[in-house]
Amino acid sequence: MMSLQNFVLARATIEDFTRYGSYDDWQDKQEGIQVGYLMSGVDAILINLDFIAFKLWCTSSGFEPNEKALARYAIHFYKYTGGQPDDDIAANPHHELPY
Repeated sequence: MMSLQNFVLARATIEDFTRYGSYDDWQDKQEGIQVGYLMSGVDAILINLDFIAFKLWCTSSGFEPNEKALARYAIHFYKYTGGQPDDDIAANPHHELPY
């Protein structure tokens, strides 16, 4: 998840986000994905992400900023911080990811 302010930044710079009519539309999709995982028996939580930190991570790890990269970043963020803010999140972008 991201704040409305971060969503506005993402929508202005990432093509994937332009397909959502509003922040509420995007938020509903994220919650729907979470519910789908939970119904499948997969633990899934929503964590708040900072768009600027995400962009820095993309730059340092060589990913194009898009929704798939955002999902990878969320895994990275959670794996290395337990979902807590970390000023050094972009410092270690090279690690194993499940996909």
